[in-house]
Amino acid sequence: MWGSTQQLEQVLVHQKCWVTEQELEAMLVTATIVPAPRFIAFAALIGYKLKQWPGSLAASLSLIAPGAIMLMAAVFLVNPSLLHGKLDPLQHTVSIAIAGILFGNATTHFRKAKRNNSRTAAAAVLTIAVAASIIAGVPLLAAAAVGFIAGYFVLRNGKKEAEHESG
Repeated sequence: MWGSTQQLEQVLVHQKCWVTEQELEAMLVTATIVPAPRFIAFAALIGYKLKQWPGSLAASLSLIAPGAIMLMAAVFLVNPSLLHGKLDPLQHTVSIAIAGILFGNATTHFRKAKRNNSRTAAAAVLTIAVAASIIAGVPLLAAAAVGFIAGYFVLRNGKKEAEHESG
């Protein structure tokens, strides 16, 4: 959401004149603090500003409803036995595609980050291991969970090292 802040400001403040710059900034911070996905929380805050509770509800549902309807349709239309038979290749392909998207996102963050050689090497090995495990057939959720936990420890240890060096 932070990457689109300028676009949000352009539309909401300058074009539509729905909020001031200060209100937008406060709503962005509040949406980050609220325990909900940021865009849904932000939409609810904008909706509330414009039309009180009905606006908040309408704005939230406009973001949630399309995905929820598609998911419910898939649940009703797809027979669970298909997921372990005919759709196995599709499920495997989607898992690899998701790993590719995550790898691309990690690469983007890597290019922007300050580099610590040991942390960089650990992150690269972890990324390759997760991608390889998915390609080898490990279920996406299992590979993602192990990768997330290992990544947490890599980042936590890197943060401790940085604090130790600066302190």
